[in-house]
Amino acid sequence: MTSVIQGSVILESLQVGTRLSGLNLRVREIYRFRQENPGPGQPGLWGVLEWEADEADAAEIATAFSEVLDQPGWYVDFRSDRETFVCSRGASSVIAGAMPPGARRRWLTPEACRSRSSTGPSDAAAQPGRQAFAPS
Repeated sequence: MTSVIQGSVILESLQVGTRLSGLNLRVREIYRFRQENPGPGQPGLWGVLEWEADEADAAEIATAFSEVLDQPGWYVDFRSDRETFVCSRGASSVIAGAMPPGARRRWLTPEACRSRSSTGPSDAAAQPGRQAFAPS
């Protein structure tokens, strides 16, 4: 049986003009809602695409999202049973297993994410100094 990753993307987080194609995403749900307290520069209405994919496609999906997310502060995260991927513009982090309290994520370049092994990212690809954040 193939391992599955599940994630979601806020459509407003994508740069204007973005076209993603060729990704093997299976749509689970699409919905729209009013954000009651949007942050500075954030829209009041959000559309969300919830999806799943085969875990074997995780690095390709992380790379694709890291290349099209808008700035500042937008990110996409998705999970398998073993790892959590967090993608922001130009960087992705891969966390193997559960993160202990206070742990920092290791940020990877899209190239490092593409070439990571199935056991996790290389420490050589880590970019110290990037701020970690906890996805909700």
